[in-house]
Amino acid sequence: MLEPSPIQLWDTTLTLRSGGGHNSNPSLANLPSARQPSAFLEYGGELMFFRLPTGGDNAFIFLSGDDRRYLSAENVPGEQNFVALASYTHDSPSWWKAGAVVSYVYLNQVIDLSEIDSGIGTAQVKGNTINFRPMWGGTWDTNWLAQLELPLNRQMFTTEATGDFLELGPQVTLTRNLARSSQVSLSYAWLRRAFDNVPLREINGTPLPGTLEVLNYNHLNLRWRQNWDADKHWSSTARLGFTTARDNGPGYYDFNRYRASGVVRYERNRWALEFEGGALWSDYLLQSVSSTNLEPRSQRNVFAVVEFEYLVWRTLKWNASFAYDQSVGNVALDTYLSRTVTTGLEWEF
Repeated sequence: MLEPSPIQLWDTTLTLRSGGGHNSNPSLANLPSARQPSAFLEYGGELMFFRLPTGGDNAFIFLSGDDRRYLSAENVPGEQNFVALASYTHDSPSWWKAGAVVSYVYLNQVIDLSEIDSGIGTAQVKGNTINFRPMWGGTWDTNWLAQLELPLNRQMFTTEATGDFLELGPQVTLTRNLARSSQVSLSYAWLRRAFDNVPLREINGTPLPGTLEVLNYNHLNLRWRQNWDADKHWSSTARLGFTTARDNGPGYYDFNRYRASGVVRYERNRWALEFEGGALWSDYLLQSVSSTNLEPRSQRNVFAVVEFEYLVWRTLKWNASFAYDQSVGNVALDTYLSRTVTTGLEWEF
């Protein structure tokens, strides 16, 4: 039989979405008086080009973007994000696989600056991220998979509230396949994040002239994904994580972080219901609340999301969700509360 042409091996999908909702605190302000509740409108879409798997080759190109416009929040007129990703993997007929992922992300959004590990409080930031992630893995005894990744991540921001950085380091993942396409995986990563323009600080917070911050991370993550019935109506994912960060100076940025989250999903016929929730604890080892309060800085984050989907007609879906996000810290700027209600339509072509 003749081999199909390379063009025939590729297919595409296009998804368009639009909707709106209400956010109780778009700017993640810590003071109730500074919050500006606002309704919003949003739209976006996804475009995917994917190669039908033949000869062990798997490839796809994925583009996604979203734009949200607030109607009455003066501090945050809007938020946008865009993702472009290309992936290629080759599965050997024997035991190994190899590949790489290249991605670009544009972000204009209000974020918690502790996520970047060099700031305090929240701010609207604009940033560009370029990531290259080569991978090599192998299987044995059918149900075991080991994988080595060497991610290289370049983050560039256009706002003064954050610092640009280069991050790289190895990540190793061990996965066990279970019945009904379920999985348990354990991963460890050592990453080095070097900032371009963020100085080291003394324990009291005073910048050290002529220095640049470098953070060395140890990430340990456990994930259990389970399908609970043969028809895969019920499924769940549980995650546990632990991170240590140590800087290259007096230790002002040093912290330990603990994570726990989970997702429960039920699907049947035309509808699906999903619950997601989690918590994050950050304990700073030497950084204090202030010069007059020497208690170590700490922060607690909790979030919860409930989402309902209904297939209205063929590939047209209606969805509605409620999201709760709260952070409590002994530093006032680390404290905020946000509630978001969203509804909209999604149409796949």
